[in-house]
Amino acid sequence: SDIFILPSRAEGMSNALLEAMCIGLSCIATNISGNRELISDKENDSVPIGGYIIRDRGILVNPDDVGGLAEAILYLVRNEKTREELGRGARQFIQENYSIDMIADKYITLYQRILNKESQCAESVEK
Repeated sequence: SDIFILPSRAEGMSNALLEAMCIGLSCIATNISGNRELISDKENDSVPIGGYIIRDRGILVNPDDVGGLAEAILYLVRNEKTREELGRGARQFIQENYSIDMIADKYITLYQRILNKESQCAESVEK
C-alpha cells in the first residue's frame, strides 16, 4: 500500500496514523485535533470545503467532506513524487518525535519527577 486514509470524525492520537507514518506511507486524515497535530505544524489549519491542504507530513481534509477526500485520494494516486515526499516527511517526523528511545526517555523523566515529589512529600511528613 502507498496511501493511508484516516477519515475519522473524532480521534485522539491515532495509533493507526502513527504506525502508517512510521513506515513511510503518505497519509490523508481528517482535520481534527489528534490528526492535525501529527500531519501539520499549524495549530488551526483551515481546509476549504471540497478541497484539501497538503502539509509536509500528509494531507488534511474536512470531516464529512466526501468530495475533498476523493480529490485528495485522486491527487496522491496521480502524483507519485508527492506520495514519496509525504511518506519521507511523515517517517522523519515520527523518528524525530516518537521513536522508542524518545518515548522511553520521556517515561523515565516522568517517573523521576514523580519519585522526587514523593520523596519531598515523605520528607515534609517526617519533619
